[in-house]
Amino acid sequence: MFKYIVKRVLSTIPIIFGVILLTFILFDLISGSPAQIVLGKNANIEDLEQYDELNGYNKPVLFGLWNSTRILQDSSFDNSLQPFQESDGINHVFGIVDGYISFKAGEYPIPMSLEFYPNEKYKLIFEYKTDGDVTATVVNGINEMQSLSLPDTRGKYKKVVFPFKVGDITSKDMFSLSVQGAGDFQLFSLNLRRKITRPFDSRFLQYVINVLTLDFGTSVVSKQKVTDVILEGVGPSLCLAIPIFFGTLFVSVCLALVCAWNRNRLPDRLLVILSTSLMSINYIVWVVAGQYLLAYKLQLFPIWGFNGAYYFVLPVIIGIICGLGRDIRFYRTIMLDEMYMDYVRTARAKGLPGYKILFKHVLRNALVPILTNISISIPFLFTGSLLLETYFGIPGLGNASINAINSADIFVVQGIVLVGAMLYVLVNLFTDVLYTIVDPRIRLK
Repeated sequence: MFKYIVKRVLSTIPIIFGVILLTFILFDLISGSPAQIVLGKNANIEDLEQYDELNGYNKPVLFGLWNSTRILQDSSFDNSLQPFQESDGINHVFGIVDGYISFKAGEYPIPMSLEFYPNEKYKLIFEYKTDGDVTATVVNGINEMQSLSLPDTRGKYKKVVFPFKVGDITSKDMFSLSVQGAGDFQLFSLNLRRKITRPFDSRFLQYVINVLTLDFGTSVVSKQKVTDVILEGVGPSLCLAIPIFFGTLFVSVCLALVCAWNRNRLPDRLLVILSTSLMSINYIVWVVAGQYLLAYKLQLFPIWGFNGAYYFVLPVIIGIICGLGRDIRFYRTIMLDEMYMDYVRTARAKGLPGYKILFKHVLRNALVPILTNISISIPFLFTGSLLLETYFGIPGLGNASINAINSADIFVVQGIVLVGAMLYVLVNLFTDVLYTIVDPRIRLK
């Protein structure tokens, strides 16, 4: 068994890595700039750059020698003249239409949004085309030795890289574009890249380290550590989820055994109708009906709050009712499969009472699929019930998830999703070991 457990633990490593990679893609890449989410849409570019620098979001995603920077955002001129403006004297009549801006003879500053970092290496990347007798030069106004002549392309596209190093002078008004001649200089794209000193020190590597050290960041709304938010919400979530879990499991298994023993008779048909009806009614209907009838009209339970065990009674009842329909149908199918096995006929032929056949033989042999269904539900005990906690004001992880989604608190959502995914992997590992306990025919190999 020890060898099998070691092998299963090792097999979970690529699964956990896949979960980390998937959440990184969803929350770090697809969701947009973390700095913009945390600081808000009205944050200035200096604050955004400072946030990225402090938290490592200006590193390459996986690996790289060069990375983009907010000092000069990538410009393609397909639908914008940024960073250049009309006041710069640029002939941009055809710029937006054809994806470029056209410079006539003159001196044009290349407007950087921020100052450069001192003692860093950069490179400017131009994609351009010249039309007619024109020469263009990129000039470093601080250090005249750093300049680049952009050669005539003879009407063809050309990409030129201008590498440079910034010393102690980091002015953002450092570069200008000098155009001379009677022709046009057409600029299609202008990009700035910053040299990475440690190319393997990437955002993904930092993300993996943070996950393994349980550092999920800081909540945008409450300014608490996400780990603290999760720890505060686990207690209320378990107080609600554990009674619902065990109550639903006990009632549904007992009723499924009744169905199996009385197949196609009145008790079985009534329970099938009941379970189908429970599955057909929406979860919210039970919540609203329970709050209105039992809490508001009859005043048997409190409607809202988290001040004692009595506040959990109504949501637990609703949670059990909502889960019974699905579980009764599932466990009924399992029990019926067992009821037609040879060992059941043998037990009946020996004259064993019905309750012994059901609980000692049928239930025992049905424990493997039951255990599988239980293992799927266990991770949700920790991540909370979204609707019940929200409607009844229980400050668990489900309520925290809803609030985080509504307020775009991406780090809290990310932390809860990661915790749920990790629990799911660990519970599956634990379930595989339990199979040998509930069914001696299974061997761990």
